[in-house]
Amino acid sequence: STIFSPEEFAKLPAISHTVLSLGTYLNTHMGGFFIILAIVIGSLIFLFKTINISWLSMMYKVPKISNIIVDLQLTILYSAMSTMLKGGLELDKALRQMQKIQLLPELNDLIKNTLFELKRGQKLSTIFSISKIIPSSDIALLHVGESSASLDDIFKSLSIRHSDAFNKNVKKFLSLLEPAVIVGLGVFIAIIVVSIMMAVMSITDIVG
Repeated sequence: STIFSPEEFAKLPAISHTVLSLGTYLNTHMGGFFIILAIVIGSLIFLFKTINISWLSMMYKVPKISNIIVDLQLTILYSAMSTMLKGGLELDKALRQMQKIQLLPELNDLIKNTLFELKRGQKLSTIFSISKIIPSSDIALLHVGESSASLDDIFKSLSIRHSDAFNKNVKKFLSLLEPAVIVGLGVFIAIIVVSIMMAVMSITDIVG
């Protein structure tokens, strides 16, 4: 931008004028820019902590990411249940311990409802079948576990299954995210390069 006089700079193409002006401004006020950025980020962090936003619930509503969140949450649920049942805890006591773990609201409600329905004589697989978040294949295995008195092994098997699904979905998501990031950076760099080239090429027109 220093090769142009103020009059010539004003005659540059719009994209060149915008990019070069922004670059000059940031170069001059870089310290203030980072201070403002730090204040904004700090304010957002403080705001999110104050209003207690559930990141899990927010991410659960995002398409493509919801499956990843569900697999992660079910892995935690099933793994913890397997460990507690193998350790000798009764089913209802294990479920009460699960209420102390931060899970999706849907799973928290399911655990609360399960504790209530177990007292009425309902089976675990029957109660879990009402929830939309529990896959039907899990329900079938839980029914087998109840019938064979091997719920701890079934929970362990289900935790491994959902852990593998979680890893697979994360890899698939990253394989889609990486090209998108590369394309985004490419577009950003292309805008800068084109704006500079147009500014240089416009020198002849400006001088003429």
